[in-house]
Amino acid sequence: MFQAEQIANLLCKELTLYQARYIETIQPLWNGYGALARFEITPQFGAAKTVIVKSIITAEFKADKPHPKGWNSEFAHQRKCRSYQVESHFYRDLAKHFPSQTAKFMALIDVDDNHQLIVMQDLATAGYKTRDEIDDKYLKGILKWLAKFHSKGLQLEQDADVWPQGSYWHLATRPDEHKAMFDGPLKSNADKISQTLNNVSHKTLLHGDAKPANFMINNHGDTLAVDFQYTGYGNPMVDVCYLFSSVLDNDNLERYADFYVAYYCQCLKEYQVEQAIIEQWSASLPFAWADLVRFLQGWSPEHYRLAPYALKQTELALKLLAQA
Repeated sequence: MFQAEQIANLLCKELTLYQARYIETIQPLWNGYGALARFEITPQFGAAKTVIVKSIITAEFKADKPHPKGWNSEFAHQRKCRSYQVESHFYRDLAKHFPSQTAKFMALIDVDDNHQLIVMQDLATAGYKTRDEIDDKYLKGILKWLAKFHSKGLQLEQDADVWPQGSYWHLATRPDEHKAMFDGPLKSNADKISQTLNNVSHKTLLHGDAKPANFMINNHGDTLAVDFQYTGYGNPMVDVCYLFSSVLDNDNLERYADFYVAYYCQCLKEYQVEQAIIEQWSASLPFAWADLVRFLQGWSPEHYRLAPYALKQTELALKLLAQA
């Protein structure tokens, strides 16, 4: 149950406010792990403003707790709990390196051992919003955001408190889904695909869940991102592939995927990433598709992302493996 009054009192105490007032619940978090809410806060001196509070509750695993896709295990629960630890760390310690790319972090408040609050800027009041329709401008804005994030990630020291491998579907964290796959070359080559995808000379920081719902844009075309639960290191084609699978249907993948890859690579170049690194990353894109398809075939075999284009790229990755 969302405890609005308790949270308002904690905001007042931790931020030394005159007043904090609950306004609305924006949405629940995935599968009952809390909620995203808007509060109005009034400082001791100054005008009131709204903030976003991410209320994260990680109670003990319950075997009878329903899962949208039927996957419910202690392993999955611990993965989800870890994801919120990663996100808290990102906002508290890493977001400062990306000042124009995400919401401003305000506070991290421990309610108890299983309840934490992330308090951050309300992007809606700054003119940012998600878009239901994904057009060329919006997609390019996200790709440019990713290129900037990936280029900056190359410059940062390795951080032990994010995922060693970014994204929520990589093989090491999905043994049950891998086991559920039907037998075939993709299942038997899953380890090799994962190794090839990550065998790049320069890994960088990934967003890890690069879908449109996690990006907000203003009327000037400026793009910001939210939801850093699966931030970690790896090949940035993982982010690019997942974005494409989220916004482009099969026909548009066939027609425009190469165009948008080229645009992303051009953005990397503008952010001073070396050409050799760009070429190595972009050449590995079929393996990013194969890795995503591997996960989806075990997790949700009827998923819309399993489009013919994705399957064709998977076959290309398997062919390249056989030739290696």
